[in-house]
Amino acid sequence: MDEVLRIQRDDVDAHKVNLALRGHIVADWADLLERECVELSRSGLSVTLEFSGVVFIGRSPLIADMLEQEGIVATRKFGNAENR
Repeated sequence: MDEVLRIQRDDVDAHKVNLALRGHIVADWADLLERECVELSRSGLSVTLEFSGVVFIGRSPLIADMLEQEGIVATRKFGNAENR
């Protein structure tokens, strides 16, 4: 399995950037995505992430935090048990 994350940047205007994500957000790729988002935010840009091309998200506090800020609670399912 090729666990690669591709990030395509689209500068919407002088204040906003969209990052279209494709592939897997795991381990070092999650760290890379977090660094990219922090760097863009610190430069004064509003960052939007587009997940339609993402096929897998590993345990990523960044993604979980961002979803929770939007009112979405991330749930993990393990067999018949469900954890939050």
